[in-house]
Amino acid sequence: MATRNPDRVNAELQAWAVRGSGLSRVGLELHSNPVRVPGAAVPRGQRVWACLRLGRWGLSLAVALTAACGALLARGASADRIASAFVAVLLLAAGCSALNQVQERDDDRRLARTRNRPLPSGVLGPAPALVLAGVLLVAGFAGLVLAAANLAAAAWALAALVLYNGVYTPLKRHSALAFLPGAVAGALPPVIGAAMGGAVPSTAVVLAGTLFVWQLPHTWLVQLKHWTDYRQAPFPVFCKLFERSQLQRIVCVWCMAFAVLPAVLLQMAAGSAHPGLQTAVWCLSLVLAAVCLPFLAGERGERDYRRLEALLRVDIVVLVGLLACACRV
Repeated sequence: MATRNPDRVNAELQAWAVRGSGLSRVGLELHSNPVRVPGAAVPRGQRVWACLRLGRWGLSLAVALTAACGALLARGASADRIASAFVAVLLLAAGCSALNQVQERDDDRRLARTRNRPLPSGVLGPAPALVLAGVLLVAGFAGLVLAAANLAAAAWALAALVLYNGVYTPLKRHSALAFLPGAVAGALPPVIGAAMGGAVPSTAVVLAGTLFVWQLPHTWLVQLKHWTDYRQAPFPVFCKLFERSQLQRIVCVWCMAFAVLPAVLLQMAAGSAHPGLQTAVWCLSLVLAAVCLPFLAGERGERDYRRLEALLRVDIVVLVGLLACACRV
């Protein structure tokens, strides 16, 4: 019986091992990141769900609530007008979100955080998404025009649309500071709601300023949570300008600013008329400051980022509500 060369046997075994590990690796990647086969039919229910996801309704609902708070601050605002501001801005926010995902579909494919969205995953094509965005935007603008006392609310909404989809979204590919016009757009809903009744009161500007300051540390916290993903992104990102510990300190400083700003603005807008509400705002501010202070000590983990992000979200909801109630009473 002929004997085989041991070196040749070892080489064949290594080749089989390499091929086997490669197949296993490919199988694991396909399992964790399933890819739709081009031309394959997508179930109708999946397409409907993808259309709903385009609106990012949780975020759009939060935006609409700030618009309703702005309308609440307008003098003589009726319940119908407040409800109209809520519904119209909800549709506009969902439309802007859908249009944004059409614009960013190629970049979304390159980030693990966004590659499973309806367009980059291939579940939905850009044409139906663009149609849906158009329908939502037209319905939102129509609601503002029909329900408002003048065209001021529609003009502010148009400014938000231009800033978000016309400036912020395309600028993201060229500048790490693109979040600034995006934050301005995100701060305008209270002004849109207040404009439904005519003149925009200073208290609505207070709400808008609070929202602007809040968005910056929230944006940077998202980048800290997905640090590796964003650092490898093929377009400019703010986190590429700093080391992780430096960005943490920046987040901490902005959170401290956000913790103090609402209390100061409330004092300026309402004076000493609402001591109980002012005490509540200061207590909430102190809690936020206490949570973010450890970020100055050294690098934190993803769990710390999520905790601070959750607190920021709760904080802004409570603060907007307290500011609206204090200035309305």
